[in-house]
Amino acid sequence: MNELYPKQKQRFKEAYATGTDKWSNNTYVQEGISFLQRLPHNTTVLDIGSGRGNWTYTMADLGMKVIGLDYIPELIERNNADVKLRGYAGRVAFMAGDVFNIPLQDKTIDIVTDFNTLQHIHPNDWNLYTQEVLRVLKPGGFILLVQLSKMTETFINFEPRASKTGNFEIHGFHYHFFTKEEFQDMFGEDCSIVRSEVHTFPHMDNHRYIFTLLQKKA
Repeated sequence: MNELYPKQKQRFKEAYATGTDKWSNNTYVQEGISFLQRLPHNTTVLDIGSGRGNWTYTMADLGMKVIGLDYIPELIERNNADVKLRGYAGRVAFMAGDVFNIPLQDKTIDIVTDFNTLQHIHPNDWNLYTQEVLRVLKPGGFILLVQLSKMTETFINFEPRASKTGNFEIHGFHYHFFTKEEFQDMFGEDCSIVRSEVHTFPHMDNHRYIFTLLQKKA
């Protein structure tokens, strides 16, 4: 397991505690819903790295029952208090847990979504990630990944498009910028790519994100 993870977790914890989690303001509403609307809505969804729950609630509004998974216990506690206040009881629940050891039984989830979590996992550990995601996902279920794209030209002082590896570390955070081919390599034996698109977001410094929908083979 990468030695950077404990420091990275502490950075996330501090950001959520101080309100400096700027990534929570990232919005891909139109693009994300375009993918989500194509999926069955009367389903159970696992939202990996749910953070403050922005996309968790969006999916619940589409009629899905959603479990938000995050490894910051304090954040989970606050989110679950908000569930009742916002009227989502019975439709949304947040759970503390690690993506490398998801606290759910095998083949219990219809859809797995991941908005910006996989990009913080080192490539050496991608196999651990895919094993757990595929373990909890039902045959025929879907995976929606929204991650930084290698087509991004500049990110802070890094040039992903020109990089050979797509890996970047700064201020205790690891970032990976993805290609469609990498998702194919990660999931190809067990899943088929249904749709994959790269979108540019001018309001986020022209960063590019790759939206990829996969379906687990029956």
